[in-house]
Amino acid sequence: MALKRKKKAFNVSDLFFIVVIVAVIAVGIFLYKNMGIGSSDSSGSNTVTIEYTLEFKELNGAVIGHVKAGDNAQDPDNKQSIGTIVSVQTVPYEEIVYNAEDGNVYMQANPDSWNLLITIRAQAEHTDRGYYVNGTRFLVGKSNYLWSRGFAGKGYCINIREIG
Repeated sequence: MALKRKKKAFNVSDLFFIVVIVAVIAVGIFLYKNMGIGSSDSSGSNTVTIEYTLEFKELNGAVIGHVKAGDNAQDPDNKQSIGTIVSVQTVPYEEIVYNAEDGNVYMQANPDSWNLLITIRAQAEHTDRGYYVNGTRFLVGKSNYLWSRGFAGKGYCINIREIG
């Protein structure tokens, strides 16, 4: 005796799952295009002159004084110029110190370490995704590598401003 199987009919729950799947795909495509994930479209970009500052933390004193205003700055990854150094500032590196006597936490300068603030001027393409200097992307908070005569390091962009 053979069992007969009933053929399932198309119902409302099937339609609901199809609509949900199509909606999820549509939202994914929308986010993909609008967040710029899948494209390097530079529509809406324009060329501007910027000055940006990179901060290099906790350097020893042997590095200080080797990089100077007027030096060319390069990205060591793509070997392209990322601007001209316009100023170099040295500030004491401060670290958190716990004082056991009074139970408080303080910021205290470390006499053996320094922070280096290097400000660079460059022509950049300004897009919705940030500033690009010869293919290198700059955003406040993003880490960038820098190579210059007498100095190489990884710092964080702490400031970007457009010049007139």
